[in-house]
Amino acid sequence: MKILFCCHYAKMNDYFSDISRQIVDHETEVVDLHEVERSYRQLKVSRDVPWHELWKISHMIERGRCVRRSAWYLRRYWQWLPLSAFRRALHLFAAYQEVLREKAPDAVCIWGMKHRTSLLALAAHRQQLAVIYLENGVLPYTTAVDPQGINADNSLPRDAGFYRALAAMPAKETTRSLEVRAAVPGKHGQGAGLGTLPERYIFAPFQVDSDTQILMQSPWIRDMRRFFTLLVRAFKQLDDPQLHLIFKEHPSSASEYPDLHRIAAREERIHIVNNQLTQDLIEHAECIVTINSGVGIESLLFDRPVIVTGRAFYRIPGLVLTADSEPALLQALHEVRTFTTDPLLRRNFLHYLETQYLVPGKKFSKDEAHLQAMAAKISGLLAQQAA
Repeated sequence: MKILFCCHYAKMNDYFSDISRQIVDHETEVVDLHEVERSYRQLKVSRDVPWHELWKISHMIERGRCVRRSAWYLRRYWQWLPLSAFRRALHLFAAYQEVLREKAPDAVCIWGMKHRTSLLALAAHRQQLAVIYLENGVLPYTTAVDPQGINADNSLPRDAGFYRALAAMPAKETTRSLEVRAAVPGKHGQGAGLGTLPERYIFAPFQVDSDTQILMQSPWIRDMRRFFTLLVRAFKQLDDPQLHLIFKEHPSSASEYPDLHRIAAREERIHIVNNQLTQDLIEHAECIVTINSGVGIESLLFDRPVIVTGRAFYRIPGLVLTADSEPALLQALHEVRTFTTDPLLRRNFLHYLETQYLVPGKKFSKDEAHLQAMAAKISGLLAQQAA
């Protein structure tokens, strides 16, 4: 079996090369997608292309670009940008299709589901090739390897009964420290915070507006401004004068929210806290409200109640509360006061996630044990698919 590792920057190329060297039972090759794009720049686009799927991907690309543009820019250029994105997606898809025909792999390994990898996965599926998706793991210092997709599209069971039927895991204290993400330097409100946290509060972490978690897997909350507005409105209807609402911007996001900082500054019990560790905010919160962030999983590690408003693989009854509309969000905020996560379900779900699904170690790691575990996981998944 031939495995093609596809990447689009040098550091990922080195990482994939390290993994591929550990795979001894299959032929492997690492391909630079930028080089592919240059080599097939003049390639003519055939008529046999999945127009509908390409349009959806180019629309996703455009939405991601839009959140990084100013309102003036969008008013001026909104008419031709989607067509430009579609034309680029069409040519990239044709180039990827051609290189897959030339290399003739049996399987393709990609990292994440940004626009290049989305197009490559589509080209691979059109040629009936196996695709292995790699992504940052949702538990600290882990990596996900999945034959179906990432995040809400992954292959993890959604049935609470599946996890309850596993051998019961013993209760244990969480002693691990969560990863601290490096912040984008120079952002507005980077030092915003409180001297001391309030005794009672709801924690709502922001996500990256241009990430596929929001663009593809958040059906009714389109961005963080909408998330802020909806949650503030629901929070004010709770009529609980001792309760506070705390937001934290995603440290890796380039988006800035000076307007939301001004709104929060006018409110006595609403705060945007960027100078506090996420772990501290989780551990002392009455509940965590998220769209589908990995912070939801981190909150389960510390046995905190979680409300999920988007598509998420951990959106399992008994594990979290859910909300698909503004009235449902208010209802969930009322219910969370008496909600208790099923302890057996929580322990078994997290144990299965850690021991059966995720690979220990992070991307770019040179650790031999991590690279061997990644190679073994990829080979094992391909063997299962071939069986």
